Amino acid sequence: MYFSAVVNFRNFSKNPPVRTFKYDVFLSYAIEDKIELATELYQMLKHRGLYVWYAGKELIAGESIEKTIREGLDQSRFGIALITTTYFDKIWTLKELHTLMSMETDGRKVIIPVFHKITPEKVAEYD
Repeated sequence: MYFSAVVNFRNFSKNPPVRTFKYDVFLSYAIEDKIELATELYQMLKHRGLYVWYAGKELIAGESIEKTIREGLDQSRFGIALITTTYFDKIWTLKELHTLMSMETDGRKVIIPVFHKITPEKVAEYD
């Protein structure tokens, strides 16, 4: 599977900026999309040399999920929102998206949406 939004990252790892973030991207996705989409996107980004916050690797049993996710968001330069038909039905993904939106200040773009099998009309219904 190919994710067109990844094109923006092609040369990112060749000339990395001065690092002020622990992660280049935070991957936000619905759990139903983990196997089919999120894991593959994570692997692709990692292969390109990016540091990715990915729940499948960062969440540790016994630790606070909310605290771990919040720290991941705070320590990420960008957030990739993997938008599918299930994304807007989840509390956690909506919290992540709202946090990413709050980080978009002074014209700084943070959210990189990746749409998969969802129409713009369907996304507009959630607005």
